[in-house]
Amino acid sequence: MSIEYNKIDAVILSKLTDKYGEQRGVKIGDDTFPLAAMDGDIPIGFVCVTPQVLAYPLGRYKDAYIEILWVDEDYRRQGIGQRLVLRCEEWARKAGFRQIRTHSNNKAVEAIHMWHKLNYGLCEHDYHEFMPDTNGYKNQFSGYWVAKPLNPIVPFSDKPDEVIRAWKRRHAYMYDADHGDCGDVELALDLIGPEPQNIFEACCGTGRVLVPLAKAGHNATGMDADEFMLDRIPAKAKGLTNLKYTQADIFTADWGNNYDVVILTSNTIMNLEHRDDDKAAQRFVIHKAAEALKQGGRFFLVYDYYPEPEKIFNNEPNKNFGPDKIGKTDDMGVSGQNYFAGARYNPYSRVAVMNWHQEITMPDGKKYIFPTQDHKYVCSRDDVLGWLSEAGFVADEEFGGCDRRPFTGKLGWDIIWARKL
Repeated sequence: MSIEYNKIDAVILSKLTDKYGEQRGVKIGDDTFPLAAMDGDIPIGFVCVTPQVLAYPLGRYKDAYIEILWVDEDYRRQGIGQRLVLRCEEWARKAGFRQIRTHSNNKAVEAIHMWHKLNYGLCEHDYHEFMPDTNGYKNQFSGYWVAKPLNPIVPFSDKPDEVIRAWKRRHAYMYDADHGDCGDVELALDLIGPEPQNIFEACCGTGRVLVPLAKAGHNATGMDADEFMLDRIPAKAKGLTNLKYTQADIFTADWGNNYDVVILTSNTIMNLEHRDDDKAAQRFVIHKAAEALKQGGRFFLVYDYYPEPEKIFNNEPNKNFGPDKIGKTDDMGVSGQNYFAGARYNPYSRVAVMNWHQEITMPDGKKYIFPTQDHKYVCSRDDVLGWLSEAGFVADEEFGGCDRRPFTGKLGWDIIWARKL
C-alpha cells in the first residue's frame, strides 16, 4: 500500500465531499493548509490547519489551529494520522506560527497516544454548545485540548542586547517611513507664519515636525524620551544651528518658558499614559503647554477624533497575517514584518489595546519575534476642550483636516489652534 499526501485542491475537495459529505473544516486558501492522504485516487484521511488567535488578553499570539483531522477506520494505526500532523507542523513552523493546537471530544480517546508520541501537551476540556433557538447553552461536551510549541517566543530579557536595540531602532525607522507627508507640518508653518518664532515640540520623535520648523527659520526646541527616535534627527538637521533637542520625560522635565508656540501632534495625546489615571496625564500635559507659553502664545494640537471608538478598535485579527506596508529592510540592514493580531476597546476605561506580532531578521539571517501591545487612551473632544479651557486657552480655529476643512464631528483629525489668554 502506497499512501500519498496531497494538498487539497478543488478536485480533491470534490472527492472528499462525495465520500464524506460537506466538510466545513476544510478551507482552501493562501493562508490555510488542507492536506489529504490518498490511496490511489481515493481519499482515506485529511487534515486542515488555519490561522487563529487566542481570545483576549492572549490575542497577541499567532497560532496554527487544526480545524479537522480524520483517518478512515480501516487505515488507522498505520501512522497516517501522525504523518498528516507532522506535515501540518512543518507548514506552520515555516509560516512562523508560535504553536499548533486543536481540541477533540471524548470519543477520540484512541488519538491520545498519538498526541503523546508527537510531544503535544494535553489538558481536559468541557464546553457547552449555544443553542440560539432556546437562547441558552445545551449539550455539554467533554474532551481535551492539545498544543505544541513551534517557534517559542524568546522573552525580551533573553534576547541579545544588540537585537533589542535593533528592534527599537527599527521602530524609529518605521515611524519615519510610515509618517511621510501627513500635511500637519505645512499647516503648522502656515498658521505660525514666516516671522521667526521660539517653538517647543513635546514628543518630537524623529524630528519629522521639528526639523522643517528649523529649516523655515524658527528657533525649534524638542523633547522626547526615546533615544532611538532622537537618533534620527542629526542626519536631517545638518547645518541647522537653530535646532536643539533633549532626551527627557515630558512629564517630569522642565520644558522652559516664554515660547511663542508649543506643538503636540501625531495623536501623541492618546499615547500618554499614567499609572492611575490616563486622563490626568493628558490634562497635565496640556497644562504644561500653557505654562511653557508666553501670554498670547499659540498651542498647535493634533489628535485623532473617534466619535464611535468601539467601531474602530474592536477588530478581529488579519486572517491572512500579511506583512504591513513597512515590511522592508531598514537603513541598518534589518528586515521585518508586522502582523496585526486583533484589537479591543474598553468603553469604561476608554482604553484600546492593539495586539501585534513583530518579527525582525538581523543582517546575519537570524530571526526574532516580539509580541507587543499598543494602547490608545481615547479622549473625547469634550475632554480636550475642557482641559484647554482649564489651562487658560481659547480655541481660535479648529479643523477637520490639514487642508483646513471645517471640523464636523466625523471620524478623522481634530486640529486645534489655541491661544493662551
